[in-house]
Amino acid sequence: MKAQALATLTAAFLHSTRPIQALGGLLALTAAGGGILAASLGFTCASAAFGLAFSLTAVLAWYALRIHFDAQVFAWLAAQPESEAALADFDAALAMLGLRQGGDTRDLAPRARGARRLVTRLAQVVLGQLILVLLGGVFLYAHL
Repeated sequence: MKAQALATLTAAFLHSTRPIQALGGLLALTAAGGGILAASLGFTCASAAFGLAFSLTAVLAWYALRIHFDAQVFAWLAAQPESEAALADFDAALAMLGLRQGGDTRDLAPRARGARRLVTRLAQVVLGQLILVLLGGVFLYAHL
């Protein structure tokens, strides 16, 4: 597969995670509201579940930031006529900014696999949020 095609597909795949990120944001708001309600009623189990769900928001934000950055990088690589040569320039720029250690450069395919792993981790965080919000809702309902 040509490097430009792989970079284009990876950028599109990363951009397609926006609904998952939005769901995570809505779950964070739900967890915050549920946690406030549960705490005001003195329901500690529900409050703890909502609190854990809300605490995953920091992890969600980190993965969303990484995915957004990688999407921009892959889109930039797709626009380069010499994608493989652009990788070396990109790694050099990261090293100059202090964001990359080591001198070896990876090919585009391992980077695309790494981007897929980021999306998998994002989905796991959102699933964890969903389970904890549902659990908090069950605890809250059981006490009412």
